[in-house]
Amino acid sequence: MEESTYSQSECFGCDARCCHDGVYLKDGEEERILDFVARHSEDFADLKPPLIVDGDWPGQEDERKTEKIPRDDYGDDYPAHFTKTKCIFLDDQKRCRLEYVSEIHNEDPNDVKPISCRMFPMRLENGKYVVPSGKREDDPDNIGDEYPGFISFMPCINRAKDMVKS
Repeated sequence: MEESTYSQSECFGCDARCCHDGVYLKDGEEERILDFVARHSEDFADLKPPLIVDGDWPGQEDERKTEKIPRDDYGDDYPAHFTKTKCIFLDDQKRCRLEYVSEIHNEDPNDVKPISCRMFPMRLENGKYVVPSGKREDDPDNIGDEYPGFISFMPCINRAKDMVKS
């Protein structure tokens, strides 16, 4: 993998499938999200708690993540092994509500949007953010036929790889 210059603005126009399962949170992110939602409760009044839940991926049950809720508007090319769900903070226009609400209140979205979301599809490896190869055999979430991967099923991975400086 190579160091990346990928811009997240390249994400606009996709079906937000990266948000299908919610996101695992890093230290301090749960508190920042819940504080933000409480301060802007009128913008999140339609969301029903819990907003943050225990992880459900093998080996990550002790970690916290954003809740996922049902979603049924994925296209025909949606991976069959992905749940038909979305992060609770993904709105009907396929925008992150944490980011959108930050912007309408003139706040920095980076203060509330989880780092994993902000940097996707890049991953932190050896202290640097890199764009994964996108190959199924390199996909760290490929655990076999029952779940053959995550990043290798993202349409944006090829655009991201094209943005990498050689």
